[in-house]
Amino acid sequence: MAAFGSALITCHRDGVEEKRETGALMVHMKHIFHVKRKRQKLQGNLAEAPELTEETTVRLRFLDGEIATVQLSDALVASSFLVECTVFWTAAEKQKSTSSSTSKLASSDSALAPSKMYRRSLQDDEFGGMSANNSLTPNSAWMGKMEASGDSRDSKKRSIDSKVVTTTPDKMGRFGNSGAMRRAPAPRSSLLAAPFGGARAAAPQDSSSYGGYRSSFSFGLQNLGNTCYLNAVTQALCSLREFVVDLSAMPQALPACESGSLFTRTVEILKQMNTPGGTAGPLSPARLREQIALASPMFRGHGQQDAHEFLLEYVNQLHDELLVARKGWISTRSDGLDEAPALATQLHFDSEVQKQLSCIQCHQSRDVCERFRDFSLDFSGNGGETCSLESMLSTYFDGELLEVKCEHCGASAAHMEKHLSEPPRVLVLHLKRFVPNFEKQCYDKQHQNVDIPTLLDLGHVLGCPPLGQTSPSPATSSAAAGKFGPCPSPPRLPARPLAAAEAVTPSPAKFGQGAVSSSSGPCYALRAIVSHEGSSPRSGHYVSYAQSESGAWRSYDDSLVRELPLGQ
Repeated sequence: MAAFGSALITCHRDGVEEKRETGALMVHMKHIFHVKRKRQKLQGNLAEAPELTEETTVRLRFLDGEIATVQLSDALVASSFLVECTVFWTAAEKQKSTSSSTSKLASSDSALAPSKMYRRSLQDDEFGGMSANNSLTPNSAWMGKMEASGDSRDSKKRSIDSKVVTTTPDKMGRFGNSGAMRRAPAPRSSLLAAPFGGARAAAPQDSSSYGGYRSSFSFGLQNLGNTCYLNAVTQALCSLREFVVDLSAMPQALPACESGSLFTRTVEILKQMNTPGGTAGPLSPARLREQIALASPMFRGHGQQDAHEFLLEYVNQLHDELLVARKGWISTRSDGLDEAPALATQLHFDSEVQKQLSCIQCHQSRDVCERFRDFSLDFSGNGGETCSLESMLSTYFDGELLEVKCEHCGASAAHMEKHLSEPPRVLVLHLKRFVPNFEKQCYDKQHQNVDIPTLLDLGHVLGCPPLGQTSPSPATSSAAAGKFGPCPSPPRLPARPLAAAEAVTPSPAKFGQGAVSSSSGPCYALRAIVSHEGSSPRSGHYVSYAQSESGAWRSYDDSLVRELPLGQ
C-alpha cells in the first residue's frame, strides 16, 4: 500500500466535470482509494500512459472514458504517484503483448505441427513400411543415411573423450581444492583502521565547523496550475523584510496567534523564501493556497485570477485571524487596551483618509474618515501618452463633485475634498489597467506606459506632513498639492500594475538600512513590483520584480529567479 497524502481529484467525462473531491489518496491492491473509498482499478484499466500535466498534477485516462486529474501537495509526491501508476500501466501493456504473442505462436504451431495420427504413423513406419496415407516408402539410400548417422555418433563420442582430462585432487596442484571448505576471514572494519598517514584521529566536531560550498541562490515558487498571481504577490510580500520580521515576532507579544493556520502557513513560507540556499528546489505554496481558499473558494481551482484581488483577500484574512487572537488576549487581561500588542498587518499597511463633504447650496459640511490598505489609481490622457505615477496619485486626491443629498437643504450634490491624514508604512498602489468595456460587456486592458520613481515623496505630491506630525486641514492639503505639483524624481523603472513600496521614516534602525527621512513628508523607496504580462485580462502571466537586501533587483517568474543587470 502506498499513501500520497491529501489530493484533489477532479473527474471529467465527455468534457464535462462530474465531481471534485479532496481527501487522502492511496494505492492498494492495484486500485486507487480516495477518501477511504475504492475509485478505479489501475492495472488493465488505464487507456493510456499516465501524464504529468503540471509539476504537481497527474492526468489519468481510463477505459470507461473517465478522465481523472489528480493534484497533489508537491512535485515530489506527484512524481511518486506518477511512477506508481506507470508501473501498473507498463505491467498491463506487457501482459497484453505477451498474451498476444502467445496466441500467435499457438496458432502458428497448430498450423505447422503434424497431427497425432500423422506422428503415430511416422513412428510406426520408421523402421518399416510407410502407412497407406503416405506415398513414400523406405529405400536403401535412406537406410544408408541411418547407418551413417550411427557411425557419426560413435566418432563424436570418441572426439569428446579425447578432449576431457580426468585426474585426481592430488594432481591438481596448488590451484585445486584438496581440503575441506573454509570460511573466508571477515573484512576488517574501517573504524578500527589507523587514520591515513598514521596520524591520530581528531575529536568529532560539530557540522557547522566544516567548510565547503554553500549556495546563496534563492529558489522561486512552484506553479500549481495558473497560480502565477499567488506566486507574484507572495514574492513581493517577501521583499518587505521589515513586515516579515514584525509578523514573525508577533507570537512573543501575542502567543495565541500561533494557533492561526494562515499565520503559520505565511510565516513558514516567508521564512523559507528568505533563507538563501535553504531549500533544494522551488517551494510549493499549496498549503498556503488551500488555507486561503477555505474562505475564498475562487482561489481553489486552476482558473486565472487577479493578483490585486488576491493580495487584498490574503492580507484581509491574515489581519482578521490576528484580530481574533488579539481580542482573545484582551479578554484575559485586566489592564485594558493600553497594553494590547499592535498587529503587523495594521502597523505596516493601514492608512487613513479624511474626506470633507460640503453642500454646494448651503455649504454645510461633514467629515468622514476611512481606512485603506491600498489605493487604486486611474489612467489619464490618451492611450499613447506616458503617465506619471505622481500625477496619477495626485489626481486620486483631487476634489470632486458627488451626487449626494444634503440633510439640511435637500440639495442633490456636494463637493468632496480628501487628504491622506495617516500615511502607511507600506504604500500599495494599484494601477487600474483592467477597465470595463460596456459596449462589449467585457474588460479591456490599458497599455499606457507609466513612469514609476524609485523614490516617492508624498510631501511634494500631496502636501502630506511627516509621519507622526499633525495632519493639515483639507483646504491646506489641497493648496499644498496644487502649489508643489509633481516633483522631479530619480531614475525611473518600467510601468507595472501594482507597486508595493516601503515607507521610509526618521528611525532607520527600526525599519532597516537605507532609510531616508524627509522634512516635507513621508518618503517611500520602491521595493517590489507585480506585473501582468499579456494583451488582455482574460489571458497572460504574472511576474514580480523585487529588490533584495543587498540592493540588487531580481526577477521572479514562478520557480525561475534571475538577477537583473544594473540599470535595467
